[in-house]
Amino acid sequence: MIDVAAHPAVTLQIIPLAAGGHPGLDGEFTILDFPDEEDSPVAYQEGFFGDIFVEAPDDVARYYRAAETARGKALAPDESVTLIKDVRKAIR
Repeated sequence: MIDVAAHPAVTLQIIPLAAGGHPGLDGEFTILDFPDEEDSPVAYQEGFFGDIFVEAPDDVARYYRAAETARGKALAPDESVTLIKDVRKAIR
């Protein structure tokens, strides 16, 4: 993860347990943005009862808000890498 975090196209952020509840606790999701403006963003969520693609703009907007909320509770990228390194040292 540390090596991947160094890649310029990757942003690694960890939400510590102390941050409390956040939208990511309901399950993982991915927002797909496309370079062509004619192609609207789509949210994809894997769930216990199946996977769904969300295309309605208002629904996709909720996923964007959830991502921003989670990002706001997460450590900064450099702090996240430091946490990984500290945990790695502690378990060795």
